[in-house]
Amino acid sequence: NSETQSNFVYVNNGELIINAKGSIQIIDMMGRVVLSEENAMAHINVSGLKNSAYIVRCVNDDDVKIQKIIL
Repeated sequence: NSETQSNFVYVNNGELIINAKGSIQIIDMMGRVVLSEENAMAHINVSGLKNSAYIVRCVNDDDVKIQKIIL
């Protein structure tokens, strides 16, 4: 599915802009869930997270999307 591979998360001024529906998890490089949101299609403030690489996972009834981001 090409939609699964497309970017669905964008970083802008300390916020994640999420263009997907479902539960969102932000996972650090050690595999720990550092932030979890049930409501996507939103802006999530990530200014409290350390500057690092993270994995964003969006899970809904139809699909699982994964994207790497760098803050």
